[in-house]
Amino acid sequence: MMRNRTVFPSDHAGWIAYLDRGRLKTKTFDRPIGSSRTKRVHRFANGDVGLRYHATYCVIFHADGTVTYDTGGWHTITTKQFINAYGPTRVWSDKGQLFLPVHNPSYTPAKVQKCRVCHGKAVLPASCYGPRYCYAAYGGRQCVHGETSQHRLNTCPHGKTEGHPVPDIACYRCDGTGKRDYGSKPIHFEWTGSAYRFHPDDVEHGTYPGNLSGSVATSVNYSQAGNVLTRLIPGLDARAASPCDCPYPEGNTFSIRENIIHLNDTHHPDRERADVWTRERIADWLETLDVDLRFPTPAE
Repeated sequence: MMRNRTVFPSDHAGWIAYLDRGRLKTKTFDRPIGSSRTKRVHRFANGDVGLRYHATYCVIFHADGTVTYDTGGWHTITTKQFINAYGPTRVWSDKGQLFLPVHNPSYTPAKVQKCRVCHGKAVLPASCYGPRYCYAAYGGRQCVHGETSQHRLNTCPHGKTEGHPVPDIACYRCDGTGKRDYGSKPIHFEWTGSAYRFHPDDVEHGTYPGNLSGSVATSVNYSQAGNVLTRLIPGLDARAASPCDCPYPEGNTFSIRENIIHLNDTHHPDRERADVWTRERIADWLETLDVDLRFPTPAE
């Protein structure tokens, strides 16, 4: 069985709480990070908390909310991995030079060119791949169409039985303008690796200038969005029986997050199913659950 991965804090208060769970409780001044022999967390007399890798305090969380990064002269991959694993912002290197993202950086000159995806045409060809397969049947059970195995639905949303072209769509890269700014890239802070103190709120978290239509391109990893949302709203991990008509085994429950994804993706109005779940209906179902699904507020 795979063990749950421990999630370590990323702020001063969180590491203080981590130390307070040590053998000496509030008198614990030094403790290993997890089961590591080379990574430790230390409580200083002034209230600061330092994260030590071997003999270097690479990350120090100060009581005033600021953070200090320091490589101690060790510009190694493992040092950067340690800082990125436990610090509030990412450090990276390019050709041996360390970089830190900072707010309001200077930018390279604008370079407006023909879009490299649509080649300046502003549109992209699109196709419909025909009717979808129904995968709801399993274990000899029937799906909502009365079938006991996967099967292809009669027609696609356009009334076709095979794949076919559809009208061109606006280019997703240039938003249908045919041009894009391939310059205007941030010039980030060149860090020497020596002790550098900053506030996490003064750090750029991956937002870059957008294209000509005004949209903003970001480096956010959307595949992690669900995990971030679950950390904000732990109630999404609570178990609940699926309210739809899919033939699940009796007593089989799923997390609320999994239920929401299933209802939205499988029972969407465009899916042409008998049991349709709109977003409003999903919201009404969530209201019936005895689970706190509120977003946290600063007061909380």
